[in-house]
Amino acid sequence: MAFETGNIPQETLDYLASRAQPKSSKGAVLTILVLLTLSLIVVIRHTASGNAKGSNGAEPVSAKANATALPYAPKKLIDDAVQDLTKKDFHGALADISELQDADRKRPKVLGIISQANRGLEITTARNAKTARLEYAKDFETNRLEAGEDYVVRAQGPNADSLSLTYVFINRPYVYNMQKDAAVREKWSALGFKQVRLSDGFGASWSYRLK
Repeated sequence: MAFETGNIPQETLDYLASRAQPKSSKGAVLTILVLLTLSLIVVIRHTASGNAKGSNGAEPVSAKANATALPYAPKKLIDDAVQDLTKKDFHGALADISELQDADRKRPKVLGIISQANRGLEITTARNAKTARLEYAKDFETNRLEAGEDYVVRAQGPNADSLSLTYVFINRPYVYNMQKDAAVREKWSALGFKQVRLSDGFGASWSYRLK
């Protein structure tokens, strides 16, 4: 008769083998039950050991994930930021720099990249705001003309931040009510207009500054 060894002590197996020919059928049954129990214990221990490593004997997923984590590469992040600057992707450059550790963000080269990116964003924002004011003035005039009112509307100045409205029916009450219209003032201020000039086109004009 062959026995499953596994983790069962050899002395126990030898003892059980010596009793493989029992004196009675009752003893034979008992011996078989003992052997089956010990074999089951070995199988359970083997299965538990396999589950600890995974179904294919591999390490747990979390351990593999930690082992394959990308290393910290400051040079690549800095190079990516420089490339973003050349493409005028200022948000991308700052995003690359944000992934650097504190010590690397203090490098002179990195500080220069940050300065250029921030300056680029300021210029881009100002240019976009200027474009928005020019388009607003154009749309304002078009809407008034479509309504049958002969307005001339311009966004003037180097930064297009002075709004000029010329309309034959502009007079003192018109100017007074325009200044008191909080919704209009807030809208013009939000667009970046700093001054408003109103004229009737025949010499009478009024101007005021927006806060």
